[in-house]
Amino acid sequence: MALRRGVSHIGLMSIVTAAILLAGCQQATRSGSQWLSYTGPDTNRGGVAYCRSGLTGLTYTMNGAACSPGDVSLSAAEMSTKTEFPTMTLTQSAIPPKQRDAACKDHVESGSRRYTSVPELLRLLAAQKSQKDEFETTRAYQARVDGQASAIKASLRSKTGTESVIVSVPLKPDGAKYNADRQVLTVGADPSPVQTSRASNGGVYHTVLITDVIERDLDTYIGENAYGAKRKVTKLSQRNGGIVVGRANSILDANTWPSKGWSRSFNMPADEARATKANLRLLVIGSLNAPFLLTGYDGANPTISNPIDITTVTHAVNIVPECIVLYDARARKVLHTF
Repeated sequence: MALRRGVSHIGLMSIVTAAILLAGCQQATRSGSQWLSYTGPDTNRGGVAYCRSGLTGLTYTMNGAACSPGDVSLSAAEMSTKTEFPTMTLTQSAIPPKQRDAACKDHVESGSRRYTSVPELLRLLAAQKSQKDEFETTRAYQARVDGQASAIKASLRSKTGTESVIVSVPLKPDGAKYNADRQVLTVGADPSPVQTSRASNGGVYHTVLITDVIERDLDTYIGENAYGAKRKVTKLSQRNGGIVVGRANSILDANTWPSKGWSRSFNMPADEARATKANLRLLVIGSLNAPFLLTGYDGANPTISNPIDITTVTHAVNIVPECIVLYDARARKVLHTF
């Protein structure tokens, strides 16, 4: 007899608990004797779920019973329909290095709060139809694509006054350490001091700087392995938004930064360091880079020893950086320019 899905505990568990669960998923193993499958009413008993993202329209597969919240379940036949990446271009004039750096510095020192909403930009880009229809002339197609590009630029200008993407990324609480004896604040470590995930384009994976948790759902259900052992499983589904920083003029490499360790040290007294550490952020200013949308899927299936079922979907905007700085948001002070 199939068991009913457990009662949601989202109201009882804090965001901190959810973060702990995310960290715990890395310890899950795929031992056959421990493997758990969902036994609720909508189970496919460990099969593959075919899904289409409700945000980007891209298709993906998940080992388990259901797609992520907000996504659409597909049949195997429907899974063969692919959604291509947008191919329109948003060209911008080349900006001299000194002007690029000045743009970030001016934004920090002015205390500007005008930033690009990554979730809104993701939805806007996902809504664009970039493929040419068979009944559409080349001239009509080009006019439509140009109109879409103009709409994207207009949306960017309405938020920040510029056609650039402007994003502020917070550092993790443990992203900096202070040495009181030396009076040195060191920012950066391995792993990265910013929250990251990954997304792919044609099998090439890129590091995503997480800017927003778009959606989080916490629930429970009863899982059962092949030998009949049952456990109460905590299921966490999370959808993130972020940016992929592409390579331009050797500023950064999206395949390695910031997933590889990096660090910078600053001399400052303890009181200043305490305040600075609590307000460290990265400012990224850049332009959209095709393919504009990248998506990644990560997760961990539950086991007897670790009954945690986690699905993480990450949608990212692909940009070429004009400038990137590490700064103290409270003091409006640039600490380092990349």
